[in-house]
Amino acid sequence: GLTAWSVSFIVSGEEKTRNKKSGSQITRDDLIGSALFCCSLCFKQIALYYSPAMFFYLLGRCLKSRRWNVVLFDIAKLGVTVIVTFAICFYPWILSLESTLQVVHRVFPIKRGLFEDKVANFWCASAPLLRWKTNFSSGQLVSLSIFATIMGFVPAAVVLLRSPTSKNFLMGLFTSSLAFFLFAYQVHEKSILFPLLPLHLLAMSDRLLTFITPLFTHFAL
Repeated sequence: GLTAWSVSFIVSGEEKTRNKKSGSQITRDDLIGSALFCCSLCFKQIALYYSPAMFFYLLGRCLKSRRWNVVLFDIAKLGVTVIVTFAICFYPWILSLESTLQVVHRVFPIKRGLFEDKVANFWCASAPLLRWKTNFSSGQLVSLSIFATIMGFVPAAVVLLRSPTSKNFLMGLFTSSLAFFLFAYQVHEKSILFPLLPLHLLAMSDRLLTFITPLFTHFAL
């Protein structure tokens, strides 16, 4: 709910500045949307699936201004919003190093392995042939999964920096979350539902993709 709400506010912010070529490109709606997304991330770390698209889209919006002092001011506004939101959410734990380490440990469960049971992503599908857990250490698998995930959403990041439109933003959310599902470390099979949220918001502009993708995700569950 928080993620959908944040997307709604950020798309609204883009619509208000669509025809502006100079001046601040970040509106109050963008700041509210950023704060809501940070709250979503603190509530459930799986919202990280959307974070690359959020970051590069808002950065692309900032870079639309022709004046660098305005660009830096917009970036600063977003940065302060994110820092303050995280500080409020994590205040009960950041006062203790032990508590902070426990939070990090639970957010990133490295010791649980590359995948559990059966999940229709790249690692599980290729495991019978490449035997990831046998031939590679946990540290190597973490590095491989990070690299593969980044490569999965790099094309969307480039598009969002060059053309930060609402449609590209939603497509970026879809691409980013799908890259995490396919290549991230320790993925749950129900994570395939995350690419469907932005995809259904694209239903009126890309009906074929919206129709076909849920058919494939059915088998992932």
